[in-house]
This record gives sequence, structure tokens and C-alpha cells, in this order.
Amino acid sequence: IQMNVTIDSVGKHIYFGTKLGATDGYDGPDVDQLAPPASPGEFYVFFTVSGIPNVTDKLSHDYRSVDKSPNQWLLYIIQTSNKSGKISWDASSFPVGTLSRGSLYINDINMLTENNFYFTSWSSHKNHLLWLTV
Repeated sequence: IQMNVTIDSVGKHIYFGTKLGATDGYDGPDVDQLAPPASPGEFYVFFTVSGIPNVTDKLSHDYRSVDKSPNQWLLYIIQTSNKSGKISWDASSFPVGTLSRGSLYINDINMLTENNFYFTSWSSHKNHLLWLTV
């Protein structure tokens, strides 16, 4: 599933979901993809698999096991400015079937019925928890 993070008019895409053979860790470029380095002066967005961002687990594409439930993704947004923004997705793009029996939330927003999560400004970094229960 593609999510778009927008601060001011700058948007960045990140992807998450489940795949056969995926784990909770970094599974290599055939499954997960490392996030590119942060651009100077722009915000940085990525998923982390360890909970503490390090070079090897800042992911722009983070896929987890289809056999595990619940799955959890930790989304980081790091910015040098103090700006508000939006995370958006297409709720109709979630697969029908197994996922439709579960729930998917970003903080308190149901991602299966809503398309946006608005966040307020903060001084350095913020993480948002995506919680999937199937």
C-alpha cells in the first residue's frame, strides 16, 4: 500500500504491507527497500524495524509476514522545521479478503475508512504507529 507524506507542498511516498516470505526484519531488496538518504533541508520519512532508526533499517518499503498477526509498522517523520503535514492513502486500495476481517490504524485513525491523517507541528522528530490486526 502506498502512503504519501506531505509537508508544505513537498510529498514523499512510502510503502507497506504483507508478502509471502517476509519477516519483521529487513528482508533484502527483493522484499524491502532501504530509504534513500535525507535530502538537505527536507523532511525525512521512513519505517524502522528495530524501533531505533539506524542505517540498515530505515525503509521506504516495509513488508511483513502474511502469517503473523498482528503486524506493526513504526513510521518516522523527521524534519528540521516546525511544520504540520498530512499522511494520505487510498482506503479503497487495501486488499479485500483477509485484511477486511482485521483493522488498520495509524494512531486513532481507521485507515480502512479514512484517507488522511493530519499531524501538527513538532520541533525535531515524530513517530506514528501503524497497527494491523488481522
